Amino acid sequence: MVRGFLGRKHTAESKAKIGESVRNSLVYQTVMKNPERGAKISERQFGRKNSTETRAKISEAARHRVLTEEGRNHIIALGKLGRGRKKTAEHRMKIGLSNLGKHFDNRGHLGHPHSPEAKAKIGMANRGRKQSLEEKAKRSITRRRGEKSHLWRGGTSTSYNSGFNNDLRAIVRERDGYLCQNPKCYLPENGCAHDVHHVDYDKRCNDPTNLITLCHRCHSKTNRGRRDYWTEYYQALQVVRGIGATMELRA
Repeated sequence: MVRGFLGRKHTAESKAKIGESVRNSLVYQTVMKNPERGAKISERQFGRKNSTETRAKISEAARHRVLTEEGRNHIIALGKLGRGRKKTAEHRMKIGLSNLGKHFDNRGHLGHPHSPEAKAKIGMANRGRKQSLEEKAKRSITRRRGEKSHLWRGGTSTSYNSGFNNDLRAIVRERDGYLCQNPKCYLPENGCAHDVHHVDYDKRCNDPTNLITLCHRCHSKTNRGRRDYWTEYYQALQVVRGIGATMELRA
């Protein structure tokens, strides 16, 4: 029996020619690029989970894949489609509900902790690495204060009033079970009291519905910009927790 090409490997040039001829063939144009066929495949695959073996094969194949310029531009275009789009309050609430009760060890990685292997690789890559003068200059710029800081708010600041005292903070922390209430954290107090955050950033509004317990790390994130986002995020979370919408009660 003649097995033809069995055991022999195509050259890169040969593979490119075969691929080009297949893409230009009538069968490929009429069948493979048929929108109805793509919709059926997408519907059939929806909700299916690949086995561990299949995921390993896909990962291995992608690791050695070289992106073409066309493929790279396609990925960039897909990323730009979602850029600047804001999630609805309902969508954010669903995300918050799905994360309630989950514990994440690495809160800085947006709820996706690195595996021990990934941590080891990152450590090995950075070991012995020296920063260039350009990198040091960039770090210096990010540490600037005052008007040169990205956190500058025009020099205006509102101080806390007498109603926001240790007793009130203790009541809020006890109500929240001495846990950070960020659904991606839930860090318990460990010898150091957590912070109490004003949800709407108004330091005069000391209504308990406007106060929430956060660890120092999560609290610092709320002060790095995106105040509108964090206000809506924690207001929705308060509603989910059954505490209610923020009331404006100023002392």
